[in-house]
Amino acid sequence: MARHNNIDYSPNIAISFANISVGNETVSLQDKQKQEVKNLKRDGYPVGTPVGAPAIANILKSKYHENALSERTISRLISGVKFRGLEESYLPIDVSDAARSYVARLSLVKESLMNGHALSALEAGLSDRVLQEFGDPHGDRVDLISQFSILWELAEREISSDPTQDLEDLFSFAPWNDDSALYKAAIESGVAEPPKLRLIMPMIFDNDDAFVRLCVGAFAQLNLPFLYHAFDVSNEKIAYVWRNYPGIHPMQSAVGDDRKVDALGKYCNWRVQTESYLRGSQVVFLKPGSRFL
Repeated sequence: MARHNNIDYSPNIAISFANISVGNETVSLQDKQKQEVKNLKRDGYPVGTPVGAPAIANILKSKYHENALSERTISRLISGVKFRGLEESYLPIDVSDAARSYVARLSLVKESLMNGHALSALEAGLSDRVLQEFGDPHGDRVDLISQFSILWELAEREISSDPTQDLEDLFSFAPWNDDSALYKAAIESGVAEPPKLRLIMPMIFDNDDAFVRLCVGAFAQLNLPFLYHAFDVSNEKIAYVWRNYPGIHPMQSAVGDDRKVDALGKYCNWRVQTESYLRGSQVVFLKPGSRFL
């Protein structure tokens, strides 16, 4: 009969082994979650719908409970991960027949403004809302550059999960359909938030006159009660200049003294912009990555 040696494991050794086992499982679980976090940010949830750190944190909590990664950790993990829908160019076949030519024009506008970058799948998906609100697929009343600036903002807010109340207020009061007096009253009384359209927002004291004129023209095309808005880096606030402001701001020298919407709106013309781009002539390129986002 074989002799069996009785080995007496001390409690300390057993605990040590247990800790090693649990620790390895925890590390493995964290690695799995980290990859899942990046996949969720890249693909969206449901797939194609962008999500931010708070939404991802809720998804992980429902799945991993007390072992879920914190929202702060998730924010750090996704800081350099881009939503796939923003990177992928749209496919015309994925757009409804009713909106297909409109989306194609907006894509051309984007290419002319952003040095060849076509409309993304996300932007194309949101274009139905913009088309519905303006009802102006050829930019006859509201130039397509102005319409695209709102589409771009909607997409950026979708990605970051930032509030869109200012954009909803803009759609609700639709100043391009009247003299904008009602919209101005709503903003002054606090009923509506002033719009934040970062694509057509210069830095305060911007000396790029061509860009400032384009921004002023885009505001005029929307018939906003403001001449323009600009970002002040010193206090990280947005400065709004009323169109009827009696004083002269240094940036106003780019457009002179005229405050009539019809005259200012001529600085924003999607047909001129895109034709110049296609012919290789000088155009105004927007660089949103170089300004605050």
